[in-house]
Amino acid sequence: MARQETVRVPGASRQRAYRSARFHSGRVRAAKVILPVLAIAGILATVGWMWVSRIAPDIGMDLTGTAIRDGKLVMSNPKLDGLTSGDRPYSVRAARAIQDLSGSKTVDLERLQADVPLTADVMARITANAGIYNSEANTLDLMNTIRVETTDGMSADLETAAIDLRKGSMSTPDPVRISMPGAVIQADRLTVEDHGRRLLFENRVKLVVQPGQFKPGESLGQPVGNAGAQTGN
Repeated sequence: MARQETVRVPGASRQRAYRSARFHSGRVRAAKVILPVLAIAGILATVGWMWVSRIAPDIGMDLTGTAIRDGKLVMSNPKLDGLTSGDRPYSVRAARAIQDLSGSKTVDLERLQADVPLTADVMARITANAGIYNSEANTLDLMNTIRVETTDGMSADLETAAIDLRKGSMSTPDPVRISMPGAVIQADRLTVEDHGRRLLFENRVKLVVQPGQFKPGESLGQPVGNAGAQTGN
């Protein structure tokens, strides 16, 4: 009769494998809280383009409070309400939008707030103290503290975000913190590519999972499309 042998995996190895699996789930889930930033970038780009082109009234943008001051076109409290391609409502608000009348292709946006649907049941709110939209380069730079919150308990905090709307990419050289129920991801840099399908966390990357938050076999969340992530030192 053949002798059976049992191979025991050291506890440390099991813990490393467990943490690796959890980290993979967590970093993929992180894409879901970054995607609203890319979504709102597209909406804000539309707002900026409408502002530069002066065609906003045709699609329901509130132009009340527009004035010319010191050679600049200034709109106070601009608002835009619309529907996504899935017929879900979104809204964008700003304290002011400013454009130099000398032919500048940029629009300065102050104190932004946007509410964007992620799914039929989940909404995201994005706030930023300032933004600059460049209609020629098709870029949007958000700065001075950016906050993303979703109604299902996820949030992200960034200081800056440089968004390339043509490439569907976003990057920040500043620390980022993404939290979700039971876990937090932190890094000194973040790059998002291919419309959120690839995330690269770099420099002092840390994932903290709260004990007891997950049952055996349960992951931090479901992948978003083909989203994946990498970490770098």
